Amino acid sequence: MALRLRRGTNAERLLITPVEGELIYTTDTKLLYAGDGTTAGGTLVAAGAGGSTTLNALTDTDLTGATNNDVLKFNAGTNKWEPSDGSTLDALTDTDLTGAADGEVLQFNNATSKWESVAVPTLSAISLDDLTDVFLTSSPADAGDVLQFNGNHFVAVAAEELFNEQQNYKINIVGDDSTIMINTDNNNIVGSVITANSGFVGDLTGAVVGTVLGDVQGSVFADDSSLVIDGLTGNITTPTITTNSIATNAFYTDSGLEIFGEGFNIVAYNGTADSMTSKSPGDTIGYMSFATTYDSSGNNKLAVGHAATLDATADLATAAPRSNLKWVIGNNSATTNIVATLDYIGNFSANVITPGTYADSTARDTAITTPTSGMMVFVTDVAKFQGYDGSAWVNLN
Repeated sequence: MALRLRRGTNAERLLITPVEGELIYTTDTKLLYAGDGTTAGGTLVAAGAGGSTTLNALTDTDLTGATNNDVLKFNAGTNKWEPSDGSTLDALTDTDLTGAADGEVLQFNNATSKWESVAVPTLSAISLDDLTDVFLTSSPADAGDVLQFNGNHFVAVAAEELFNEQQNYKINIVGDDSTIMINTDNNNIVGSVITANSGFVGDLTGAVVGTVLGDVQGSVFADDSSLVIDGLTGNITTPTITTNSIATNAFYTDSGLEIFGEGFNIVAYNGTADSMTSKSPGDTIGYMSFATTYDSSGNNKLAVGHAATLDATADLATAAPRSNLKWVIGNNSATTNIVATLDYIGNFSANVITPGTYADSTARDTAITTPTSGMMVFVTDVAKFQGYDGSAWVNLN
């Protein structure tokens, strides 16, 4: 009669532990196992008829989900070889993740030439002075210090020591919008407007091109170093001024004042230079006076002058309002005397009018070689006023 062994599926085999010498045949994998009394499912003895012809038929493989180019990787959890695409660290040849746990990091092991999983090393606290290129032992840092390289190490120095006197620094200065304000490559101050809220203090060397808005304090010198404007006294000391317009209260000159050109114009106004208003009929519109030097009290004394005034009937809407011209001369008194007046219609009036006086007609003709009609003289030898009528001198009295 036939001998039949204990049999069942491979899954059923794994549920029992056959006694020593007991044989078990798996009907699905066609394999024969022998029990040893301790191994679950027994130990493989030989393949069944035909044996296993695929990896998946082996008991220690699980090819579920295998795709092209996968490799087999042993899973200690299932005790089986399983497919892997090699995209994990553990699939790399230079890694060993045995016993890897959460939170660990990879650390290279020179002995095995592999990256291995280890716990995060505990680092002790370090300071700048622990660095090999920083040396603070002999110069401990104070508040506000900065690190400066001395050729060998970085050492702590006070920030103000970086900018010592008598040292040169080549740096560009830029604005908030990153545009260059001071360019050290071409030694230029760049910008259409330079605003100094508290003033610009110091020497400015070079040409200033453009408009200076604001006060300029200090002296002005010419190219030959001669003083043009004295910043201490406010005096203009140059011998020559070339301009179209001057607004000032006084000129001081040791050698007299010369004005070159076709003339000068005095424009009078009421109010101030910042708020001018028109003159009114009867107002003085200009004067020129000649005074003596300062006295011991610092006052100058008016000696001679002439003034232009608007006539009381002046029409300021016209291009040339009625005006008068007056001459004044000092007379050892507190005020000057008006000695002559020329009004707007040409009338000339004076306290006294003295014509040219000559001893005789010979002296008269020597002095006046080409007389014109209307001339008047006084000849003393005949005690006569004489006038020239266009052809001869005639007695007027």
